[in-house]
Amino acid sequence: MLGRFALLLLLICGNLCAQYQFKGSLSPSKSGKPVYLSLLEDYRKTSRAYTHQIIQKTVVDSLGQFVFEGGSLSKANRIYAVHMDHCAESANGGNHFLTHCPRTQRLMFIANAKDTLEIPLLQNNQAFCSIVSKNPASPLLLEFESLKEEMILDFMDVTSGANQAFLMRQWFKKLQDFANESSEPLLALQVFAFLSDPANETSDFYRKNLEATTFYTDLEQGLQQQYPNASFTQKYANELHRDRTDNSAGNSGTAFISAPVFGAITVFLFVVIVLFFYVSKQNKKNQHPFNTDSLSPQEIKVYKAIRRGQTNKEIAAELFISLSTVKTHINNIYKKLGVSSRKDITM
Repeated sequence: MLGRFALLLLLICGNLCAQYQFKGSLSPSKSGKPVYLSLLEDYRKTSRAYTHQIIQKTVVDSLGQFVFEGGSLSKANRIYAVHMDHCAESANGGNHFLTHCPRTQRLMFIANAKDTLEIPLLQNNQAFCSIVSKNPASPLLLEFESLKEEMILDFMDVTSGANQAFLMRQWFKKLQDFANESSEPLLALQVFAFLSDPANETSDFYRKNLEATTFYTDLEQGLQQQYPNASFTQKYANELHRDRTDNSAGNSGTAFISAPVFGAITVFLFVVIVLFFYVSKQNKKNQHPFNTDSLSPQEIKVYKAIRRGQTNKEIAAELFISLSTVKTHINNIYKKLGVSSRKDITM
């Protein structure tokens, strides 16, 4: 009888007491380093770690393994981030408050309280680059980051205003289709945050795109259906209403401006700006602003390919190396040159 009762309790707990386990692998040389798990409820604060977002801390063991586990997470999907600072905890205050460690590794993913997922260590000790999970939503944000990199590369060599507008339309549709196909509103919310961010070049086109597609209305409905009580659902609804109101007010305010005059001025300014940046870009490309003496012969080849605007896949094909090896070379180049992105190298 006691055995049956214990079995019954085990079955009940299995259904009601959700237990998550997020584990990862790093180089054993990282033994003793802290790793943090953050809950990202605010889709406007995902670019770095904030103190109030951190919900758990663990330490890398002697084998390079780390684990987050428990039963305190939401049963519904949420966006989380795992990150490790390669700076000393005492550096920059060590509490992530208005601080920045230039050597932070970070991975965002979607998960819930029942998920078991793994962040494996890839070839050449590449960490925080892959996710293994039965939750189909978990790797979506990693795929989204790859798409954003492709988008940036596509725009690098565009100088024509018409071509830029055409490319912008293509990428808006591509990102929105990607989000819709996933049927996960949290991914669509991140797509919205990226496209509408005033700091991004996409923000002006977002205003035009707002009423040209049902994507934003569908997202609002999806959030209300799947995440009705979440704070980000109401925040999105408020932002969407504000942006649409601003659009209407803007259209009314410019109704009396002469369209031909406004169009001519806009085209002239755009041409001047494009020519200025094109000439500056060509000059900088020829100047080779970085001292590449510290780079290996193979890293120099990858460096030159990046400056030519080639993608990781194109570099791998040209040099007959794997994509993971290309990423390793790029990470080494970033460290040696003291940069953090492709844009820093090609500017």
